[in-house]
Amino acid sequence: MSEPLIIDDLDFGQMYRDHQARAGSWAKPPEYWDARAQAFDARVSAGGGYIDAFISHMDLSDCRSLIDIGCGNGALSVALAPHLETIVALDYSPAMLDVTRHRAVEAGTGNVTTVLRAWEDDWSDLPVCDVAIASRSTGVMDLEAALRKLDRQARKRVYLTAPVGAREINSSILEALCRPPAPKIDKPDYIYFINLLYRMNRMPRLEFISHPRSEEPKTDWLGFQRNAAFFLGQLSEPEWERLRAWRELNPDAPLFERDQQHWAFISWST
Repeated sequence: MSEPLIIDDLDFGQMYRDHQARAGSWAKPPEYWDARAQAFDARVSAGGGYIDAFISHMDLSDCRSLIDIGCGNGALSVALAPHLETIVALDYSPAMLDVTRHRAVEAGTGNVTTVLRAWEDDWSDLPVCDVAIASRSTGVMDLEAALRKLDRQARKRVYLTAPVGAREINSSILEALCRPPAPKIDKPDYIYFINLLYRMNRMPRLEFISHPRSEEPKTDWLGFQRNAAFFLGQLSEPEWERLRAWRELNPDAPLFERDQQHWAFISWST
């Protein structure tokens, strides 16, 4: 009879990678975010509650520099600029970095520097800052590697948000696409972060931000098509035709029948 498993036997990094694979997750190229940059900026700008909540959970005492990993439209970087001397905003989407620079100019901040870089790239030339943040940007295929890189970039503290539960695509869309039914496997969420940080000998603090995610405005078929492709992956031409026919019959139906209502706010000292 084999020995029963205990927590020390578990490889949370491999479990996360296996979970991502079984859930059908895929690494989205920069072009996907490039195509969504303007619509994403408008949606995030309209919902400032999340940004305020994120900042309210931070401790910036004795901190002068910050690195924002996966900065997106730069909303957090620009909002934090008045409180710090230096901010380095990273993203792998050139269009998102364009939006970040535009936001910084509009806000009159001169201390936000943008860097085109992905989670998987070499970070050896990046500065180690007092604070590192990763807001809603940790949807990576290898979470263990990402957390270790994030930890190394922070001299004092790290703050990030991770999903709680998962979005669920409207089942009628899947039916319209004639996709065969399959067991529903949610994508991995915040609990992996806690377990991996435990293995990294960190003492993470866990809180929750209540902030429902909303779909970006879709005024035409192209907007809906772009958003659907982001979450459904590559569709064949027949699938696109079926999806468009479904959309014409259901113009007000949501892409998701279950959306995300909370974010896990995770922080630790380095």
